[in-house]
Amino acid sequence: MMSTPLYPTFSPVPTKPTSNRSNKHRLYIAYYSEGRAQGDDVKYHTALILAPKNPDPRKVQTWRYHVKNIDRDGDDMWVYEGKPTMNSDQRIEAMTLLCKVDDENVSGLGLSMLLREIEVVQDERRWCSRHWVFSALQMLVERQVIPQLHMGPKSIWQNGYQFAKSVSTAKYPFSVPTCDVTGREIKSEMNWS
Repeated sequence: MMSTPLYPTFSPVPTKPTSNRSNKHRLYIAYYSEGRAQGDDVKYHTALILAPKNPDPRKVQTWRYHVKNIDRDGDDMWVYEGKPTMNSDQRIEAMTLLCKVDDENVSGLGLSMLLREIEVVQDERRWCSRHWVFSALQMLVERQVIPQLHMGPKSIWQNGYQFAKSVSTAKYPFSVPTCDVTGREIKSEMNWS
């Protein structure tokens, strides 16, 4: 069985035309406070989030895609999960806005089914949720589900990770701190309540 690289790179892919609709869903990387170190200083659990524009925090409209580490008969095991969730999650420390997604062609359920194809690596101590996100981003670009991001997944994640660490002690009482792929803070559409 071929091993998934820890840090995949993007191959040049023509950008798929996007629609002109203004209320498209947004695809984010979310940095959750519940992460655990996997052989390095990584503080956050990482997931992909598909959310509507300006989501109502009281509704379930957002989809979360990630791998989570569970205990199965005394063994740690990574399992994929893609499911709807509340639009507001207090465990999210920060988010990186990746792109807008044409929700006429891409549904939360469809994306959940597609991301099942990504290999979930077991028995490799350094592999964790962020590596799954790297592979997911590569697949979504290669299959033209999202446009070319003009930066590798590791760089995008690292920029967001540094942003998340920089805002971890700041007070954001009403919204989730959000940055772009370069790590620059942008206006958040995700509210706590």
